[in-house]
Amino acid sequence: MAEYELVSGGRQIAVTDHNRKHFVQSYAWNSMEMVHGESIEVVAQAARKGLCDVIPAELLSSLSPVDLERLVCGLPKISVEAWKKATIYEPKVTTPEEERRVEWFWEAITQFSSADQALLLHFWAAYTHLPHSGFEGLNFKVRFDEKLSTDHLPMAQTCFLTLKLPKYASAEQTAARLLHAVRTGSSGFGFA
Repeated sequence: MAEYELVSGGRQIAVTDHNRKHFVQSYAWNSMEMVHGESIEVVAQAARKGLCDVIPAELLSSLSPVDLERLVCGLPKISVEAWKKATIYEPKVTTPEEERRVEWFWEAITQFSSADQALLLHFWAAYTHLPHSGFEGLNFKVRFDEKLSTDHLPMAQTCFLTLKLPKYASAEQTAARLLHAVRTGSSGFGFA
């Protein structure tokens, strides 16, 4: 085991409430810049140069991490059929009216572009891409909530892979509200 000073003279400085933020930042930077006590600067510069050979540096600095990931990796390929099989409904679908709502929901997703399907996946589960196993082992839930007005947009509980939907009155309303929610509410905490 080896010890490295995160800040100059760090062995003699006690970490207090006053300076802990500085130590945490120093630890984070050290973790990103050092591996086994060796600087990764040469490797990082080589990776940056290679990336800038493909994507101009001016463009690279303007991309968000998600945009860069999509540019490099492309959009995830989502199988709507597999997604449907990995989804349960609350309450359980027992009436023709409930079956119709489920049909409207999947009809909308099937008609979404790949980009909008990816936004829905992110909105619903906080995934930018599916795990290598796809939907296997994932348990998505759709909860049709009669307490929500049809004026409400869908809401997601990403930790539980749960999507709450009002009982919309038509396929068009379902698609429009869902699309609006994923396009405005999948980029962090918002009021969508």
